Formats: sequence, structure tokens, C-alpha cells
Amino acid sequence: MPISYGNASELLSGVRGRDVPAGWQGGLPFRYHVGPGPVQARVRVTDDRVTEGTKLIHDTFGIVRGSELPDELVIIGAHRDAWGPGASDNVSGTVSVLEAARAVADVVRAGHRPRRTIVFATWDAEEWGLIGSTEYVEDDSLRLLRGAVAYL
Repeated sequence: MPISYGNASELLSGVRGRDVPAGWQGGLPFRYHVGPGPVQARVRVTDDRVTEGTKLIHDTFGIVRGSELPDELVIIGAHRDAWGPGASDNVSGTVSVLEAARAVADVVRAGHRPRRTIVFATWDAEEWGLIGSTEYVEDDSLRLLRGAVAYL
């Protein structure tokens, strides 16, 4: 299960013992160690991911066309999928996109338009190798190269 930089730092900084081989040293700002001494362990790893075949994925978009610079794009995006239960990884970004869309919709309903086009996007299959956002970029690369000014 992936963990954050902060959690990894907290967990690993307290480990004492022999220094790890140079090739094991990662990017956290302290020396890595392995336990109090040699350890024998039996580990069982189960991979239940589907690695063959295809699956239909769905990216979702909401677009508010800009009033003065409609060909310039501000993209606000996040992925929707997650490896496991819980909400912090995927839902925090999705909620941010939805709240930004709600706020912009309120402004548009009040009669105002953004100068640039705003694209609200949520990506599917991020956990499987950034597939949803990659497909969007590959399918619309020329427009993005010419007009994307920000991705949030």
C-alpha cells in the first residue's frame, strides 16, 4: 500500500541497526538502517490486479468557455480511482475539482464569465499507470500545447 513521504519518514527514521547497502538508500533526509540484526522472514505477496484484457474507463469533463481568451485553457483535474478503501488519496482531489466547479458555476449564474476557458476534469485509471489523463493528453495534445496555461 503506498504511503506518504511524511509517513515513510516517520516510520523509517526510528529504525536502528546496520546501515543499508548504498543501492538501498532512498531520497529521505536520513541514513537508512535495517533492524537490530539479521532477520529471517517469510513474506507472502498476493497480486489480485487484472493484468490482461481491457476495461472501459471514463474520464469526465465540465467546460466553461472563456469570454476573452477562449483558446487558453485552465485545467482543474484529479483522479477518481484508488487502490483500496478510504478517501484521502482520490476523494480529496475529486472534492477539490467539484467544489471549484460549484464556485465557478455560482459566478457564471450571477452573470460573470472567466477570461480563459476552464476545464474541470476527473480521470479514471490513474492507479493503473495514469491511463485516463494520458489518453486525454495524447488525444488532445495539439490543443494542449497551444492553449493550456495552467493545470491545478
